[in-house]
Amino acid sequence: MFTLTISSSNGPIDKSVIRDFEKVINKKFPDLYVEFVSSNDGAAPITSVFSYCKLGINEKQEDAFVFLAFDVNASDTMDYGLSLFKNFWCIDGLIPFGTTGGGDYLCFDYRAEPNSIDPPIVVVIHDDFTDNDERLICHVAPNFEYLIRHLERDRTDKEMDELYEICKQRGMALPYEYHFPIDK
Repeated sequence: MFTLTISSSNGPIDKSVIRDFEKVINKKFPDLYVEFVSSNDGAAPITSVFSYCKLGINEKQEDAFVFLAFDVNASDTMDYGLSLFKNFWCIDGLIPFGTTGGGDYLCFDYRAEPNSIDPPIVVVIHDDFTDNDERLICHVAPNFEYLIRHLERDRTDKEMDELYEICKQRGMALPYEYHFPIDK
């Protein structure tokens, strides 16, 4: 099994909510993603750093993210992300599922294959544009499974121990592990 440590989430959400959202957008999410978010809606993974190469800059970039929530009462939601992409940014074929602290979005990329059940992952840089004044879109991973397998932790073991202690002292929920049904 492959394990991802989660700092917090909104808890489980019924898969029917996710399936209804798929009907609205006329896309199918990867099964591994559906399984994960149905147990961890709006999850904030501790192991959340992804890498990509920014176009025009031939060097590795890194960023951390949290998952957007299907629960409409959460702060960062799938509905809001989709509305932003369709109504303000006019970007078709990308479905945001995560956001970074800097306001960029991790997305499923259905542009080349609209009916894909395992689309590539891209990051949309919200404040960087191409020469054609389009938002900068950078490739991150060939699919969701590859993304989660290659996430990195931005805390040392010592910092993790300190985090657990702070959570205990403050009576906060402790980080927990989610076990993906895939081999390491």
